[in-house]
Amino acid sequence: DSGKYLDTREVLAQSWEICRREGWREAIIIAHPDHCWRAVKTAEKLGFKVHVPLISSIPYDRESTQAWTRSRWRFIAREILARFVYLARGWI
Repeated sequence: DSGKYLDTREVLAQSWEICRREGWREAIIIAHPDHCWRAVKTAEKLGFKVHVPLISSIPYDRESTQAWTRSRWRFIAREILARFVYLARGWI
């Protein structure tokens, strides 16, 4: 669906299915440093062997269409809640 929001798990689940069909088991996770932990844990839970390049800092976009990505404090507040949801659902 055009315009449909895909969360971290859905993106990784779709990636896992493609990679599994191709016989690939390793993934490089490139994510904002504040989001990387959840992305890595989700990928590992799906079965990926994960590699993460060191990315020290990425600025937030004050004009982002996603309100939670406009500043670090907004993102961190949402990320904390997202981690609890992912943990409760068994996704990490």
